[in-house]
Amino acid sequence: MPITVTKNDGYFLIKPSQGVDYLEILEAILKLTSSERYKGKHGIWHFEEGPLKIEAGDINRIKNLILEAYPEGTPHSKIALVSKSKLQAQLAHTFLDIADSLPFEFMFFSEIKSAEMWIWENTEQQQYAT
Repeated sequence: MPITVTKNDGYFLIKPSQGVDYLEILEAILKLTSSERYKGKHGIWHFEEGPLKIEAGDINRIKNLILEAYPEGTPHSKIALVSKSKLQAQLAHTFLDIADSLPFEFMFFSEIKSAEMWIWENTEQQQYAT
């Protein structure tokens, strides 16, 4: 199952398709944290296509991978998690509860427009000029 990444106005939009599993999310995180194109940029993870193949226990492993993979000295960025699904919202909130040691500012939203407004708030658009 693919995870698409597109550049939008002031952020990258990451959209996992229905059925994406834990390993595919880890692969996407590694790609995002190791690429100069994405490093230190704001992002919106938009989970709109239905259930993921991920369990609550995978959440801590995702956090640990981010801690290991995130390059030291990279500017902090905002990451929004967006979903209307109650189950995915629960997973997102579980992640937010343990994400305080990560070099990102995280927020959960049920609507992408609210996530975009939060990303743009106090954000310099020049960050995405290249």
